[in-house]
Amino acid sequence: MSGGDDKSGSTKKTDNNSNSESGEMVGYRQQPGKLPFSKPGSGGKDRFSKPTDYSRIPESQGGSLKQPWGSHRHDGLVSGQVIGKPTSLVDSNWKVTGQAKYGDDIRLPGEVIGRILRSPHHYARVLSIDISKALELPGVLGIATGDDAPSKFGVLPVTKDEHAMAVEKVRHVGDLVACVAAIDEATAREACRLIEVEYEILDSIHDIKMGLENSENPIHDRGKYHIGESNVQKRVFQQFGNISEMKDNSVASHESDWTFTGVNHGFTEPHAV
Repeated sequence: MSGGDDKSGSTKKTDNNSNSESGEMVGYRQQPGKLPFSKPGSGGKDRFSKPTDYSRIPESQGGSLKQPWGSHRHDGLVSGQVIGKPTSLVDSNWKVTGQAKYGDDIRLPGEVIGRILRSPHHYARVLSIDISKALELPGVLGIATGDDAPSKFGVLPVTKDEHAMAVEKVRHVGDLVACVAAIDEATAREACRLIEVEYEILDSIHDIKMGLENSENPIHDRGKYHIGESNVQKRVFQQFGNISEMKDNSVASHESDWTFTGVNHGFTEPHAV
């Protein structure tokens, strides 16, 4: 299924910011765990490093990793000797020369085309969605709305506070309102145009300080990790690995505090299904 977007349509109190007894900040803390980190030893410029990873180096590169089907074009990049040396990405040449194939480049016989109807509003209550006209359009195979997927999920499983499509409210421009499946892109696009959505536009927040203020009607439903009466949906702490063990196996260590803005990874390809 190929994907597309459209924007159209008509117009219990929980924990406070800190635990009064322990003084700890409220929020979900992912428990630290012991991860199977291998000891350092991939060579490079570090004179203390030992070449302990021969079992991961292909035979064609002098290691002991068996290659029953012969050498591979990536072998030169899996040498185990990369610390302190520039190493090219295995697919960088394909991407910069335009030869790489992405999900949206693939076309198969008889495929179903999908298109998404998205919210044109920052924050609004969905009063009604009428898909009857769109369903009557020849070539439309099906239409789904938030009522078809009411269950909540979470990118962080412990906080199941997200919906696949908008349920009762849209919370940002582009929020998913309906999904159309059709025999071709033109039909899917026209079906999105025929879907009638009635919104009640609500006051949206575009300022961090306003988002921290108390609100009787929070944008996101208040859950276990919601911060007080504010619009802060949740605070999350993440810890990985065994720091003590890593320090014991390291040549040197440095401790400091860093503060940085939120970072989201950027895809080098369009989203496609």
